[in-house]
Amino acid sequence: LLKQDMANHYLQFAMGELCYLQQLWGKSIACYESVISSPHVNNDLKEQSHFRLFSIYEENENAQQSAVHQKKLIQLLANKIHYE
Repeated sequence: LLKQDMANHYLQFAMGELCYLQQLWGKSIACYESVISSPHVNNDLKEQSHFRLFSIYEENENAQQSAVHQKKLIQLLANKIHYE
């Protein structure tokens, strides 16, 4: 079940990427949010999802949401550096 759950995260991220490339912001946001909301997703995928969300909100001039995802991305990267 865990392997299937991980595969779903990668599929959600891939779908988010496809929507991102087509500038389907609402659909891409939903996919990336689905990835980061799961307790079983690895941090690399969370980092990539937060970066994309940060980029989307920057593109759409939503400074508040952009800052939220920028902060979460920085926290994940700082933890990564701390543990390596």
